[in-house]
Amino acid sequence: MGVTKIVFTPNNETATFMTGITAQTAPAHDAAWYDLDLSAFTSGGTITIVGSVGASGCEASSYLVSECDVFPTSGGGFSTLQNKSDVPAGTQWMMSYQFSPVAVLHFGTEGDWLTT
Repeated sequence: MGVTKIVFTPNNETATFMTGITAQTAPAHDAAWYDLDLSAFTSGGTITIVGSVGASGCEASSYLVSECDVFPTSGGGFSTLQNKSDVPAGTQWMMSYQFSPVAVLHFGTEGDWLTT
């Protein structure tokens, strides 16, 4: 999947988006990625992400990754700032992260291995 860029500013502090995800056979990853441009917040701040997994879908995992980290296409053991793993279908979740001045954080979501 490609990466979608979302630009946040003090006058545009929210964004809404929806994506379809598919569970992969372990150890593959196929996350939907979003670059969250936070560069307008020169003193840093707190980002809160609220998500939901469709009732008829697979379990899902979501990740907030720092600007310089690269998310693998296979395997585990990667570094995240925040994550929600094994979120059941039909569930809403939330993650918050207090960030220092930064240009971009990466947010990804994918279907779990556990449901393949």
